[in-house]
Amino acid sequence: MPTGILSDGVFDELGNRYVIPEYCFCKPKNLRMDENAASGSGKTDGGSSTKGNTTEVESIETNATTGDNSLPIVLRLSTSKDVKLNVAISDSVGDVKEKLLKAEPDLAGKRLRFIHLGKSLEDSQKIIQFANTPDIVIQVMVTG
Repeated sequence: MPTGILSDGVFDELGNRYVIPEYCFCKPKNLRMDENAASGSGKTDGGSSTKGNTTEVESIETNATTGDNSLPIVLRLSTSKDVKLNVAISDSVGDVKEKLLKAEPDLAGKRLRFIHLGKSLEDSQKIIQFANTPDIVIQVMVTG
């Protein structure tokens, strides 16, 4: 059963399980400080202001209530790109796919397969069904 913790093992797209020994995990030493965090600590990363390959997109709110039902998620594309979206917890996976296509128009016409913690997600599933942690990362396999 996938837990999202690397030391418990990981699964590939065919369902094979790989166990990573705990001695392989260590604290990263090559991270850049975020500009907001760097201004508070006085430490900088050399003045670089690039954000890598991450796109931040605000969701289009259609209902008048914008209270606590908004949830930030990260869609990690198989094309080595991360897309951050704010979605409503009542949205379905199909709704999130539409928002992703609006944010990344170059994905139009391609097959998108959403995977969360090793499980393939159906378009009819609601985000609330698997939104049990504050930081949700969904793998998106882009084919075609």
